[in-house]
Amino acid sequence: MARKTSDQIGSIILIALSVAALVETGNFSESAALLPRITLGAILLLSVIQLLIASRVPEEKITINFKRLGYILLPMILYALLMGIVGYYVCTIAFIFTVMFIFGIRNKVTLIVVPVAFCAFVFLVFVQGLSITLPSGILI
Repeated sequence: MARKTSDQIGSIILIALSVAALVETGNFSESAALLPRITLGAILLLSVIQLLIASRVPEEKITINFKRLGYILLPMILYALLMGIVGYYVCTIAFIFTVMFIFGIRNKVTLIVVPVAFCAFVFLVFVQGLSITLPSGILI
């Protein structure tokens, strides 16, 4: 498949999903809908920009490395399945660590600090600041 075509297809899919999700936020309370609407609006805007850019670039052949794709999809699926059981923080730290390792990061300090710092940021902003409850799971 050509990169131009795949970028266009991906952009159209993201635009459709963003619009559908934005419509769904109409069922949320105003305070609960604010963050999803901001996020979805950003995704929608960036998808439209990507579609416009992809329409102007020349065709370029790409190949898909299915082995590497599997290495990324497996942790994503496990993350989604285990979060409710194990808890947000444990799953997120393990997921970020795993993905960074798959992408070639081998610095031990980086592999530990980035996931923990991200979870600390989420805790401070979303749990403490916005009073959002995250899945605690059986471990916490």
